[in-house]
Amino acid sequence: MAISKATLYGKVQRKAAQIAKAVSHPARIFILNQLADGPLEVCVIMEDHPLADSTFSQHLKILRIAGLVRCDSYGMNCTYESLPENQPRWLVQLLHKTRTNNRFASAA
Repeated sequence: MAISKATLYGKVQRKAAQIAKAVSHPARIFILNQLADGPLEVCVIMEDHPLADSTFSQHLKILRIAGLVRCDSYGMNCTYESLPENQPRWLVQLLHKTRTNNRFASAA
């Protein structure tokens, strides 16, 4: 008899895995670092990033689903805000360490 994932892993473990997956891409770390100083319109976040708009939107969606950011829409504009109260301590420490160099650099 197989054990279901819901039985095997508790709510806390599933949420931790969701957060870890959400920050497993450099673009998402970049976004969280951009939002560290306060809310920004999506166009401002995307200014310094080389990804296509649709790809960038998918990264924002993953962060929203994980509960790490919030989007406030008004008309055609959307402002994103980091939700530090939903960020575990390890993530806050990781973001702090990566903030000093949040630009994408080519791997040399």
